[in-house]
Amino acid sequence: MSVFLKEVPKDDKFTVAYARVSTERQAEFGYGLDIQKEKLENYCKLHDIKNAVYFEDDGYSGTNMDRPAIKRAIEYIREGRVEKFIVYRFDRLSRSLRDTIVFIDDELKKNNCDIVSLSEDIDTSNPMGKAMMQITAVFAELDRNNIVTKTKQGMLKRVQSGKWQGGGKVPFGYRYDRDKNTLIVDEKEKEIIKEVFSRYLEGQSPQSISDALGFKSDRIVSQILKRKSLTGKIVYRGETYNGLHEAIIDEDEFLKTQEEIKNRSRFKGQNTHLLSGFLYCGNCGGRMRYQKWGNDGYKLVCYSHYPSSKKYMIKDINCDNIRYDAERVETAVVNEILNLSFELSQNTKSTKVSAENNLSKALEREEKALKKLLSLYKYLDDDKSLLEQIKLSRQNIKRLMSKIEEAKKQKLNTQKLDKTKELIKSVESTWEYMTISDKRQILRELLDKIVLKNGEVQIFLMIDKY
Repeated sequence: MSVFLKEVPKDDKFTVAYARVSTERQAEFGYGLDIQKEKLENYCKLHDIKNAVYFEDDGYSGTNMDRPAIKRAIEYIREGRVEKFIVYRFDRLSRSLRDTIVFIDDELKKNNCDIVSLSEDIDTSNPMGKAMMQITAVFAELDRNNIVTKTKQGMLKRVQSGKWQGGGKVPFGYRYDRDKNTLIVDEKEKEIIKEVFSRYLEGQSPQSISDALGFKSDRIVSQILKRKSLTGKIVYRGETYNGLHEAIIDEDEFLKTQEEIKNRSRFKGQNTHLLSGFLYCGNCGGRMRYQKWGNDGYKLVCYSHYPSSKKYMIKDINCDNIRYDAERVETAVVNEILNLSFELSQNTKSTKVSAENNLSKALEREEKALKKLLSLYKYLDDDKSLLEQIKLSRQNIKRLMSKIEEAKKQKLNTQKLDKTKELIKSVESTWEYMTISDKRQILRELLDKIVLKNGEVQIFLMIDKY
């Protein structure tokens, strides 16, 4: 006669006796439901457990916890109704020891429910059982960490060789070739991406580009504009590696786009005031804004003066910077820009020649050398001197990539300097005919920031940063 209750008690706490089998073949190895049930019954008789209810999952895999009986038992556990959970072996709960530990920690421990495993001779209702469970948990955690470490090492080697990371979502513009472990250009999407970058650098907004090209939202356009993988690179854990896949956007155009994104981020939304977005308080470092001042026009005031401002805008509630007449500051800034025209036209400062080509050739040679070293290492994997050469080669590659990035930035700065000179030369004859919107667009190219301090106006130009 079975000792198990036929149904769950309505109000009283009870014990769960759980059994699982995934295939008929498991019965051949002593895991049949009848054997498990018999073992569980004998344990309950021996320990005089009279409130046990039998739960079984027949024909369910132990790869996850998505099984009807165990899910029903978990509901009772979360209600605080289960005082003990008995199982023949831990692998009846899950084939993964880590999943078993998670179940014990997240479900049983939190709800003051002990667990008993007959085969492993563990019962957490006594001190020795708790100690054994803790030891088991330690080894499970160690096993998990080892797997994570090996996975990271394998992925690092994969991206270092230029192969795509695999898994996850393939970036727009490409298809994933599983045989070659790399990305293949989608010619149709490639043309769309080129159009996105071209339109953005012409001055169009992500929203207008999205509307014109049929994207679901402007956010997708913004993501495309920032995606470094489009330049043939792979970004993994904050580091950049050369990918085997073809670039859709060249690096110069990508860098220009990132600069434009950074520049536009300071001027979100429409604004009818000429210097909004450029003004900073020289006393506390906070932003300054236009404020209507009676019939006298506008004053420029520090955000820190107003408790109603957003918290991140207030830098010092005791800031004592004065108010500035907006029209006078605007005049000072415009005069500064117009006066630059002659000075820049006389500038004979030599332009540095970019060393990008030479560095790229050196990088190509170093990468070929590393491939040879890695091929040799397959046959001499215990050669410490060879391992040291591989390490040095990787360091050289990283150093050369860093220098190439610096050379590209230098080249871009030179281009921007030439563009700025030409722009300033044209401003003097066209400024008075421009709209506020056009003038602000020009200022975005020319101005870095304006600092107002102690009654003085300090003007910082973008050209000073090149």
